[in-house]
Amino acid sequence: MDSSKDLTFSIARPFGPSIGKFDIPDDLCDKLNQMVDDPALAKECFVKWSDNLVGEVSSELLIKPDVCMSLGLTDFLARCTQAYINKSVDMTITKFDLLQCWIVRQYSGEYNPTHWHTGHISGAGWLKVPDGMTSGGVKTARFDGMITFTHGSRHFLADSIHKVEPKEGLFTIFPNYLMHHVYPFNVPGERRSIAFNARVDDEIYNVYGH
Repeated sequence: MDSSKDLTFSIARPFGPSIGKFDIPDDLCDKLNQMVDDPALAKECFVKWSDNLVGEVSSELLIKPDVCMSLGLTDFLARCTQAYINKSVDMTITKFDLLQCWIVRQYSGEYNPTHWHTGHISGAGWLKVPDGMTSGGVKTARFDGMITFTHGSRHFLADSIHKVEPKEGLFTIFPNYLMHHVYPFNVPGERRSIAFNARVDDEIYNVYGH
């Protein structure tokens, strides 16, 4: 796999599991958005995927594996995962098996309930965010359209919830078991996200040794 030296990222460890935060290259964002917005490309590149996911969302699209490869998306996710694991546990993966990668088109009132993923490593990032998504409602601290990660229970000096505000070009990576959910929002427009599941070296993932 390629070196991670050209990646811009940071690692957050708000509770137990770490969360990696990366920048999606602008050209990759543009290509993915073009695929979604062009009906002919969408028909060629995607498979309808809504029935396979838990979200109360009307449009979820599986990206075909050969499209992930040709876009350089598989390579980008592999390099991010390699950097994330190396920074988190000081180990180097030799395997990256992309199981699924999909796009979620979320609109006003839609949401994704608390859930977790399959595989070893998962991720979620954003290709498009509606204007004013977090500014509605009556409270100052907004959750509209946010993704929140949950682990354990709240204690003194230890939070159990980590909230991330979606931004175009931001991508997060986390262990598959880390529970998370996405709040609905109440403004016009589309919150377009991309997610994936992957497997890495069993020897690195299986900390129990059996």
